[in-house]
Amino acid sequence: LDSQIESLQRCKRQTEVDTKRLGVLSDNLVASRDEIDAVGTQYLQPLKDSEFLSSIKHRSAIPGGTCEFDLPEYNHWLRQPMARRQEDMAKWLEIIRPVCDAVAEVLWLIRESAQPNEKVAINGMYQHKMRKDGNNRLLRITLPVDSKLYPEISSSQHRFTVRFLDWSTIDSRAVQTGHDVKFKISIC
Repeated sequence: LDSQIESLQRCKRQTEVDTKRLGVLSDNLVASRDEIDAVGTQYLQPLKDSEFLSSIKHRSAIPGGTCEFDLPEYNHWLRQPMARRQEDMAKWLEIIRPVCDAVAEVLWLIRESAQPNEKVAINGMYQHKMRKDGNNRLLRITLPVDSKLYPEISSSQHRFTVRFLDWSTIDSRAVQTGHDVKFKISIC
């Protein structure tokens, strides 16, 4: 959060910046930081101390560990009315809400920091060499909603490759398409 706040502060010096909008964004981040600071370092302790959640956490790491006979309390909880389960979930989520809100705010800023560019993946593959001075944290690939392709991204510190795979069914392995693929990419 602090690095994002500092980035926004540096933007204030630029003349073409909407200072009102920048102020709102900066205030949101400061409020998120203050809220996280206010909950302290032990904010997760109620979740850690919950025997119910601990039993689920430990048993879920074991194949088949969440079966009815392994976690009877969990199975009983699952049979409770939906309203009761939602109430319990809301109570647990409220504990981590400040962090969730801060993460959502930072991700939104990162995503909005770059405009999408149209590119073409020749024979289903696109490679990009990263700038040495770049501060890239996130890639966003956009395909048409009705596309049967999906991107597979591999990267290193210096470059990334996007392969577009053709998905047909769950019974067959996806393969890289042999066609050129138009897509949009944002390097955030």
